[in-house]
Amino acid sequence: MIDGIISGEGEIPLLHISKLTDWRGFCHTPNMSYWKDGKIINNAPSVPEDMDQLPTPDFTDFDLYRYLCPEPVLSLMTARGCPWRRCVFCTHHRSYLRYRQRSLERVINDIKYLNDTHDVRLFNLLDEMIPPARFRKLAKKIISAGLDIRYSAYGKPVKNFDGQTLKTIHDSGCRLILWGLESASQRILDIMKKGTKIKDVEKVIRTASETGIKNLLFVMFGFPGETEDEFLCTISFLQRNTPYIHALSKGTFNLMEGSDVAKRPELYGLKIIKQKLIQPAMNMMFFYRTEHGLSNEQTRKLFKKNLKRIESVGITPRFGTYREHLLIHACQTDTRADEVLLKISKPT
Repeated sequence: MIDGIISGEGEIPLLHISKLTDWRGFCHTPNMSYWKDGKIINNAPSVPEDMDQLPTPDFTDFDLYRYLCPEPVLSLMTARGCPWRRCVFCTHHRSYLRYRQRSLERVINDIKYLNDTHDVRLFNLLDEMIPPARFRKLAKKIISAGLDIRYSAYGKPVKNFDGQTLKTIHDSGCRLILWGLESASQRILDIMKKGTKIKDVEKVIRTASETGIKNLLFVMFGFPGETEDEFLCTISFLQRNTPYIHALSKGTFNLMEGSDVAKRPELYGLKIIKQKLIQPAMNMMFFYRTEHGLSNEQTRKLFKKNLKRIESVGITPRFGTYREHLLIHACQTDTRADEVLLKISKPT
């Protein structure tokens, strides 16, 4: 039986629940959704806490070598929320009330602690994306601290990820960046409000690859209004840049509750038909009909027809999902590294 669900950030709500002596205290727990008299009650969210007040993540209760990965990879966030927050298809902003950063000094201390405590040198930085300026500062801090780590991170492929910035990022131990491409059509990118230029995307991923950083690209087919030519334009981009693309996370557009497209479907030429999933207090998807561009059925057929071409890009289609393994692969094939960081054998 489920008494309640905490949405968004959980530290303050969990602390509140740990002090409850009566379940009726749920009514005062921030971010809590619960049943009362046959209705769902959604409490107000908590005030966003100062990121520097949060403790370093604690993994001591986990057997890190029982995961299906040859080398432990720990997750860490240097910021919460997205500094852009404008992509019209996105719902990630619903997890956080606003964007805020943990100080780089605290981030370095976090990495040092986790490195020393668990003897782990592989990390996934799970920020929604790290802007170029902050990424460059973080990389310099890692280098100056003498940290011997390898890590992955999320980024938006904008022109400020220039050659010198990417070299500094590589020198700090970054071996994988996951970039939001979405589409190779500039018209579609502009409608999405991605804030990227396709000419810059191409240059960034080429430079990153030449620097020694592996690239994973997120690709979305069938955004409302997309034409068949624009669908195929994205495939052409992928094939043209195959030497610089090491993995894809691909799929077709889903209309998600909370996105700007779902809030204002008429602006994007959509008519919402009905809910696809009925899950109170959870994200929902919707069936919809397009007024122009590819229909849902046309998108599905084109995607299926071109799947082999799409999956020919990258080392293996599985790396789009098994990203920890892609990071490990990037470390194993890193010709710039002075030593192999992986300790494949498990401790006895």
